[in-house]
Amino acid sequence: MSAFTPYLKIATSGQPLSADEMSGAMDLLLSGSASDIEIAGFLSALRARGETVEEITAAARSLRHNALRVEAPDDVVDTCTQAWLRLRKGWFLGHTDDPDEEDSQEPQRITLYG
Repeated sequence: MSAFTPYLKIATSGQPLSADEMSGAMDLLLSGSASDIEIAGFLSALRARGETVEEITAAARSLRHNALRVEAPDDVVDTCTQAWLRLRKGWFLGHTDDPDEEDSQEPQRITLYG
């Protein structure tokens, strides 16, 4: 039995997790202590039942607590994820998804940090 099993049992029972239980589950999940199958079962059970406000709040707090803090200059904007997604979709290559707007032939300048 893994340390994640008690949280998985609560989630699959259909009962909501307390804030402390959700924080404990998220801490184990984020530390790599839960297997892919345990994570899939846990998240699927939460989604099937519907997440509570308390669970979402506790999960968000745990994510913030476990986040890597980065020191950066004040004028730096994190655009890596959004820029990558947009670049893959062609948004920065002068393409528009708006049918009423013509595509621009001029690519947009983007700067990626990280």
